[in-house]
Amino acid sequence: MAARPEPALRQYVDSYVGFDLRGLPAGVHCGPPGRALTAVISLSVPLELAGVDSEASVTRFSSVAGGLMCRSVAIHHDGRQQGIQLSLTPLGARAIYGMPAAELAERLVPLDELLGSLAVELVDRLRAATTWAARFAALDALLLRAVGRSADGDRVPRERPEVAEAWRRLVTARGRVQIGAIAAELGWSRRHLTERFRDEVGLSPK
Repeated sequence: MAARPEPALRQYVDSYVGFDLRGLPAGVHCGPPGRALTAVISLSVPLELAGVDSEASVTRFSSVAGGLMCRSVAIHHDGRQQGIQLSLTPLGARAIYGMPAAELAERLVPLDELLGSLAVELVDRLRAATTWAARFAALDALLLRAVGRSADGDRVPRERPEVAEAWRRLVTARGRVQIGAIAAELGWSRRHLTERFRDEVGLSPK
């Protein structure tokens, strides 16, 4: 079950996806890299995650936030998975977590380390809800509070508008655009845009 967040959140959150998978053979599911930061909240047993291409041990999370990844993530399961996945834009990291996306690049972090008591309340409300519509409404309400808290507290400076525009252009063109051309339109050199983009997002634009 998929849904878009309410309009005020859409520059920060691309989508919500609810899943309830049952009767699967126990095994390992591969979560490939993508263009969104991912957060997953389990509605049943803890998530068991590890890097696919590393010898890292499996870590258990009741809820987890991940930055942009260059490698896949291995999701271990016993045949059932129930939860909600959020896809955040890199700009959403500042608005919701209070930090640039670069600080989360290639990392998996318990959601309560980023949102504190708000994450605990979010998990409780999602697990108490009995329909996907109610869960998505709870996400809207709690994420709007997170955005408001970040703005009121002024925890981190806003991202450079040039970086935000470069990200928008890359997503709109699905990566089929020259970084040098974007930099020239923004009045920056390619090198300067690449450095500022990496500082904000955690990965280079190409």
